[in-house]
Amino acid sequence: MSCLAACSGGSESGGSGGGTGYTVVVSVSQSMVPTQGQTTITATVADKDGPVTAAVQLIFSSMLGGSFTNTSGTKTNAFTTSNGSATAIYTAPEKAGNDKITVSYGGAYGYTWINVYSR
Repeated sequence: MSCLAACSGGSESGGSGGGTGYTVVVSVSQSMVPTQGQTTITATVADKDGPVTAAVQLIFSSMLGGSFTNTSGTKTNAFTTSNGSATAIYTAPEKAGNDKITVSYGGAYGYTWINVYSR
């Protein structure tokens, strides 16, 4: 499930922007999670030639205050890409609502929405 300019698949709506020569595409494994539940978010950065193969740092942010951890379980919002992609484990906040997840690199960004519901 990938979010391109007019996201479809794993989220209610999403998109990208920037105009920097880069695009960031964001996908989510589950677009609905309970409060304090988890889902996996993957972001891919590309330029006009395709995925950026050099290791670059993507910044993940959550509008509702959800948190992100890497595969070793460390909380962070900065993830280094491998072959153009980075994966984060998102933990939903204690408050229900629609959480906008934004991933940025070099002035470009992509986003998706996660519906956080009360247990």
